[in-house]
Amino acid sequence: EEDGWHWEEIKGETGDTLALTNVTGDNRYMCEVVDAFRNNAQAEFTVKVVDPTSARALVLGEPQTVSIEGYDGNYALFSFVPETSGWYAFIGDEAHSDWNVKFGTLLDGELNQITTADQDTSFRLMCELTAGIRYYFMAGYTPGYGDKSYEVVLKRDETLDGIQALTPGDNATANITEGGQIAYFSYTPEETGYYAFSSSADSDTYGYLYDDGLREIAKDDDSGEGSNFKVMQQLTAGATYYFGARYYDSGDTGSFDVLLERAQGLISASTEQSDFTVAPETEVTMQVKTVCTEGETVSYQWFLDGESGPESIEGETQPAYTVTVTRAAQYRCEVSDTHGNMKTVQFWINVDNGLQARRVSPAVEDEEDDTIHANMGEAVALAVEASCNDGAPRYQWYEAGERIE
Repeated sequence: EEDGWHWEEIKGETGDTLALTNVTGDNRYMCEVVDAFRNNAQAEFTVKVVDPTSARALVLGEPQTVSIEGYDGNYALFSFVPETSGWYAFIGDEAHSDWNVKFGTLLDGELNQITTADQDTSFRLMCELTAGIRYYFMAGYTPGYGDKSYEVVLKRDETLDGIQALTPGDNATANITEGGQIAYFSYTPEETGYYAFSSSADSDTYGYLYDDGLREIAKDDDSGEGSNFKVMQQLTAGATYYFGARYYDSGDTGSFDVLLERAQGLISASTEQSDFTVAPETEVTMQVKTVCTEGETVSYQWFLDGESGPESIEGETQPAYTVTVTRAAQYRCEVSDTHGNMKTVQFWINVDNGLQARRVSPAVEDEEDDTIHANMGEAVALAVEASCNDGAPRYQWYEAGERIE
């Protein structure tokens, strides 16, 4: 209850779902959940009616202000009817006027969602639009932000016009005529499965995979041969994907081959936990998880990073490796298959030895101001007290950031 406002119980609604069959206005809903021990938890919902008559017209290249008052669910609504079919970019807060998280959502003429972009301080939502069709665009802040404003602008984006379609198994050419340029390709798979998009170049390359709204799904630098990229990902039949290829060095220009093919063998290697901080003599198990195409197997080899580089650990060829921690260390596991694919998963182990240090002399009366005031030529002794669980602490003093030898 707040400012005289309170929740009203909806009689008979005691399930985990509330079906709203006829939304007639803005409203808020709350579901209270109670367990056998009388603990309760709440989940709240805000329902806002989208009113197309309130939409402001978006004009190509002309910024419009998104001004939000209040908090959850408020938005600004715009409409646009493209004169030509093609790719368009809805850009929110290109100037980065504030660091609050914003969203943009594209709707069709029936107010059904087409695509959305959110969870960032600015957004660039791209979509292919059809001439003569009315679209609506909703923009605002994510829940929790309000009484703020930013600009949104609609631009024609010719990046993907006339884009080259990839055929699995056939090479295509990435022509880079300007430094930093990305060459784009498209593909709509007929079958769901894992695919590999790779480059064949003499210089270092970088590859990307995007969804149908040109939102990044995956990227890669050097998983291919030498310094070539190799992006491997599961694609869904009937969905359109876009691929990007560029030189790693933004000053390089030229051309190189790219290839899309059905992936074989190792797709990915990962871990649920890569950092460990434990007490001395604690056992730690490092575990690698892999994804492979059906019927394929992989090999594992564990390494300990030493001063001269990774050192192979003899006999450790399983997906899990257990060590008794005696010091801070860095480990890695290399996973490979018979097709030349290899992934590396790294682990960091830190030792929590309960080390503490505090200043004991000279004493300071004001904890917020630890400045020691001394007369010119006066002798001052600085002393610390340290302790740890295992072993004796070592000391090294520094002056103005420089080590005192």
